[in-house]
Amino acid sequence: MIDKRGLTIIGACAATLGLMSCTERENHDKFEFVVVADTAYKVPKDYPAYDKLIARINQEDPAFSIHLGDVFSGQTNCGEGNLARVKADFDKFENPVVYTPGDNEWTDCHGEASGSYDPLERLANLRKLFFNTKTSLGQEKLALETQASTGAGLAENALWQKGDVLFATLHIVGSNNGLKDEGATKIKAEYASRNEANKSWLKKIFEQVDERGAKALVLAYHANMFAEPASPDGFKDIRMLIGQYGEEYGKPVLLVHGDHHQFIVDRPYLAPAGKAPGAKIIRLQTYGWPDAKAVKIHVDTSTEGVFSFRPIYAGDGFY
Repeated sequence: MIDKRGLTIIGACAATLGLMSCTERENHDKFEFVVVADTAYKVPKDYPAYDKLIARINQEDPAFSIHLGDVFSGQTNCGEGNLARVKADFDKFENPVVYTPGDNEWTDCHGEASGSYDPLERLANLRKLFFNTKTSLGQEKLALETQASTGAGLAENALWQKGDVLFATLHIVGSNNGLKDEGATKIKAEYASRNEANKSWLKKIFEQVDERGAKALVLAYHANMFAEPASPDGFKDIRMLIGQYGEEYGKPVLLVHGDHHQFIVDRPYLAPAGKAPGAKIIRLQTYGWPDAKAVKIHVDTSTEGVFSFRPIYAGDGFY
């Protein structure tokens, strides 16, 4: 079944056809989607503003939304009660919403204010709660291909297609992607494993974008990997590969992330001369707390740049 926005919705998909299953195959040149991140940091005080923002997103009727992580602050308890509220908030989105985790949901949960949790236990819990099916969240379900469903990899790394645009999430989080110079061996091993999975998934994404003849690609993740790097740099590998694969692809690549809470649109790979390499890779960093705002992205594959951006918010736009 193809809904009014041209997406393949779960419950009406054809039989599994590998990576192409349950994706939109018709050519739809124009559509819109929303990105939002770093929401409702002060709980429960921020809930009313977040509810208004979700209602405003529903009014915009996007094809789908992507939540780019940090569903609460790093000082919020990471326990089941607050996670249940997050799940309930996702259920308020009338159209599909795809979620990729931030650091506040697991890597930073060891702090006293966050509940002194084991970060790896919280990560396992996130996967059980939010990534136990091959569908989006939200009232309307969007069928997703996940890295885990290809045989190995991360259940939270997802892939889907809308018209001539391919979309994918990668589990890349703030706080240096969870990499610590000092710390438990298990934490370092988790980073190494997830980093390799992300590298493998990124390679698969760019293979698919070529095989499908997509006119543009959107990569969604949480972290601002273009800030001043830490030592060691937890983003080095994936940042380099995005630049390499994006340049080889040669068509528009949009990176969308949260983490640093300020609206930015730029071309982080652009060479000093203002020409390629890097001219086709654009990144959008969306708003975050205390701004109760999201960004609506208009997609028109008949235009050279493909993507344009508009802030949306309810009330005065603040939590």
